[in-house]
Amino acid sequence: MNEYGTKITDALFDKNPDAAKELLEQMKQEITDIRYPLHKAKIKMINLCSAVFRRFGEIYVSDTAEDMESRFYLRISQSTTLYSLFQVCREMIDETNQVISGRLEKHDLVDQISRYISANYQSNITLQDIADQIHISSAYVSRLFRNKTGITITEAINRARIDQAKLLLGNPEYKVYEIAQMVGFEDAAYFTSVFTKYVGCSPSEYRSQK
Repeated sequence: MNEYGTKITDALFDKNPDAAKELLEQMKQEITDIRYPLHKAKIKMINLCSAVFRRFGEIYVSDTAEDMESRFYLRISQSTTLYSLFQVCREMIDETNQVISGRLEKHDLVDQISRYISANYQSNITLQDIADQIHISSAYVSRLFRNKTGITITEAINRARIDQAKLLLGNPEYKVYEIAQMVGFEDAAYFTSVFTKYVGCSPSEYRSQK
């Protein structure tokens, strides 16, 4: 019976609330058939609630989840029949789905992260800045971006900076340290180190080849 919690949570975060409620109904039928005690059924529902909001917390930064979780915990504990208990859980699925439906899909998140980096690489942006901008936890942003692109957020920022630096090096009016500052590096030596890592030669050597 424990697998119901995982399956319901997966269905809910796959934005398939109908499947989640169908699984909940199967769980209810199984509990009814074996005459499961109400107090034990409440424990199952509390575990389900925990699984749903733990997943929510891993993905989103929001006070909504904490407030919803506390409210549904209370309603589960106050349920006096199996019917009312499962009705609370159906409402939890509906309400959580409404919140999830307003969020971006994973590929949209990666696109939004990439656009933010492209627009802000000149400033001292951090992983937390990006997470705050799109209202997603920094841990999830980091994991999602790396899984989808094969590189870290830091690497993406550095690549954006180095690509722009290569263009600016074509203009002899700019000194290397000025270009470093223009693309977001406060330290010229660190800029040279990063540039060499990605391009295979120093900025000065790159410029002389052009």
